[in-house]
Amino acid sequence: MKHGRAGAVAALCLVLVGCATDDSTATEPVPVASQLPAAETSAMLLPAPYEDREIVTPDWDLEPLHADGVSLAATPGESALEFSAVDDFGEVLWRAERPLSCSGFALTTDADGRSLAILTDLTSSSTAFAETTASAYDLHTGERVWGPVDVPGPHRGPGAVFAYAPKSVMGESGPRLALDAATGETVHDEESGSATVIGEYHGIFLTSAGRELIATDASGEELWRSEGAERWTPSVPGAYEHARLGGRYALVATASSGASLVELDTGEVKGEDLRDAAFDIASGTLVMQHGSGLTAVDADGNELWQMTLAEGTEIAGLGDVFLFLLEDGSLRVHNVITGAHAQAYAEGDGRIVYPVTVADTGAALLLDGGDYRLVMASRGIDAP
Repeated sequence: MKHGRAGAVAALCLVLVGCATDDSTATEPVPVASQLPAAETSAMLLPAPYEDREIVTPDWDLEPLHADGVSLAATPGESALEFSAVDDFGEVLWRAERPLSCSGFALTTDADGRSLAILTDLTSSSTAFAETTASAYDLHTGERVWGPVDVPGPHRGPGAVFAYAPKSVMGESGPRLALDAATGETVHDEESGSATVIGEYHGIFLTSAGRELIATDASGEELWRSEGAERWTPSVPGAYEHARLGGRYALVATASSGASLVELDTGEVKGEDLRDAAFDIASGTLVMQHGSGLTAVDADGNELWQMTLAEGTEIAGLGDVFLFLLEDGSLRVHNVITGAHAQAYAEGDGRIVYPVTVADTGAALLLDGGDYRLVMASRGIDAP
């Protein structure tokens, strides 16, 4: 789900499929190793789990992606899109710049388990007005791993997925291709193959052929295949999606207006005809939003509760056993294990903020109107 100005900027980069740029050549990532400033929290109403925690303010306008204890996002500057990678303890690891026009980014994992950031770039040449390239960098250090490699068009996601230009300027995305996180080489290409590219999920590639959903690794080895009730189709995910699903599941669109929730390791379909889903790492509870309500299941797949929702209600966030729902512009909170209404906020005045993602380190990304705040993880003996 997208919110406020962050959603508007991110949506613009996803929708535009080709545009010119006068921006200068992008800079390589620069190590920073500096702590973010503490956030001013006196005017905030914080959920109970975060009231006494250290909170910092990243400089982000685009919706952050999170993996392996690091979040990555950007804010538009005067002449460039300014990316910063921030770890769960509030330290800025590195910064990089990209042209303001249509710069996409993704997080992925290579075959050795190394987390990577993929940034795109636009360059002009004697044969093309604007060519798109992609480069991969170590998520923790900013060190270049591969690239730039030519890609046929903008980032479409999920993961390392890019699209060819459409037949018309304002048309839908053209054929899609997916890249190997380790090398930048093409793994699947709709232009030359018969399979539909659904997405790349940290080293797991999902393609479809009719009603069959097929998972492979970067070598092309098949991991599993599942058959759904309908044809599987690509969709543009929300930026929070992978983190909100605990890195364990994928929401894959089907020929109808709904989506199916698929377990990435096994291919097991957990739910069908869904609008949204979220996973609470603290309790192991999975919440699925279907046509008129919610269903919650525990780690063993046992149903915990069901709830009917008013039309237009959305899952705003889920973490630390609290489920946050937006209904007609108002926020309401439930205990994710019981489904009962919960008192997550102390009495008083202030801006209500809520978590959009919570990491397994305990770090939480809060949304404060159109701004992001990071609740820092605690540095304990088990912290990475």
